[in-house]
Amino acid sequence: MNRTVFRIMLILLVCGYCRAAFSVEKKCYPCYMISSPIKIDGQLDESAWRSLPEAAGFHILHRKKYAEFKQTFFKAGWNRKNLYLGVKCIEPDIGQVKVSKKDGDSRICLEDSIELFLFPKTLQKYFQFMVNMKGKRWNGIGAGGKVYPLWNWKAACFQGKGFWSLEVEIPFSVLVRTPADNEKWNFNVTRNTTVSGSGGNRYTTWARLKSGGFHDYENFAVLQFINRSLTVENSLKIEESLSPDFNSQTKAEIKKLLAETRGKESMLENNGEKTAFNGIITEAQKKLADNQAAPSELYFILSRLRQLQKKLTALEMQLLLDN
Repeated sequence: MNRTVFRIMLILLVCGYCRAAFSVEKKCYPCYMISSPIKIDGQLDESAWRSLPEAAGFHILHRKKYAEFKQTFFKAGWNRKNLYLGVKCIEPDIGQVKVSKKDGDSRICLEDSIELFLFPKTLQKYFQFMVNMKGKRWNGIGAGGKVYPLWNWKAACFQGKGFWSLEVEIPFSVLVRTPADNEKWNFNVTRNTTVSGSGGNRYTTWARLKSGGFHDYENFAVLQFINRSLTVENSLKIEESLSPDFNSQTKAEIKKLLAETRGKESMLENNGEKTAFNGIITEAQKKLADNQAAPSELYFILSRLRQLQKKLTALEMQLLLDN
């Protein structure tokens, strides 16, 4: 055992928080084995991700209400060496987001970033990992503010049109424990956003936290390790059961916006805009009819419909003013 691991174990086992009784019903994410290797490049395009269920429905911090406009989605998997996390962040204002912090800077949380909290079984403190939109990392233990060197874990980000995504690989040697089959850890995934041009919430969280910012460890969610892999078909079934009310809300709003925008392409000024309009409408109709559409795919098309409706509303206001 190297010195770094020994020091982490000593901190966790000797001078930690005592676990308290949990006060709210906890979300639980079933963490299955990955079926093939994952390259950490931030793109989530490996086949292994397709057989892992996607979690949806991030809440506004300290509120029951789901986050608006900028939702977040994640998947997690493992093998005997590593834990893997893949995150997709919807970000309509991605061109306005600025991040500058470097590896090891605790101020990464002040930028657009993802935070992962892991509370392994038998340990007395939790691990915290932060990654900003450029893949720069920070790690710590508990909420004490002590500075730790960067441990041996990987992260990478990818920026797309209207979203950014993240892949993380954390060796269990860093976490001081390799889980057994059906072992449960407490954990959470949270997000910081800084640009509000299209709306959104500054702090969002998958677990419903009640107090203490993101460090409300008593109300973390549950990560259950399952020592087998899934088929894509079974993954989709589990996916639907993870966030049924959130998925229903997303579909209902897509249907509402489709009805409200129907026939309004004549308001657009040129053929290019009309083509884009029809493309969004067609894609939305296909996603609604596709029983295998992931929650993030549905929400992404919802985000595009919201932007389209915003543009049409502005055009309608301008027409009223002109007349």
